Amino acid sequence: MLNLERDYSVGRFRIQEDSWLAEKTLSEADLGGEGILVLGIFHDDGSYIGAPRARYKIHPGDTLVLYGKSEKLDELEQRIAGRTGEAAHEKSKQEHERELHEQDIEEGEHEARREESEQTGEMTA
Repeated sequence: MLNLERDYSVGRFRIQEDSWLAEKTLSEADLGGEGILVLGIFHDDGSYIGAPRARYKIHPGDTLVLYGKSEKLDELEQRIAGRTGEAAHEKSKQEHERELHEQDIEEGEHEARREESEQTGEMTA
């Protein structure tokens, strides 16, 4: 796993038969709703799809290349099919919505500081 800033990383994991992702399209999986981006798919025949389209199906034996928070990637790798997996997906989507709200607040504060700095700089120039 490639660790990046603020607990984000790029990881790879192989899809098992009982995986929650098995036999879903990327659209059906809605990983973006959890804050996870699919960077690519290695098929078990050795072929690779970079920046895959939402209509592409995930099959057992595929290896996904994903970007997201490390803890979410770890949880996703362990998520099994069925109700438990669906519940974990919904919970993760709700958590991501809260995180986005917090990021929106942080970004608004950042922009306000930047504007204030620019105005102060213009006054002293």
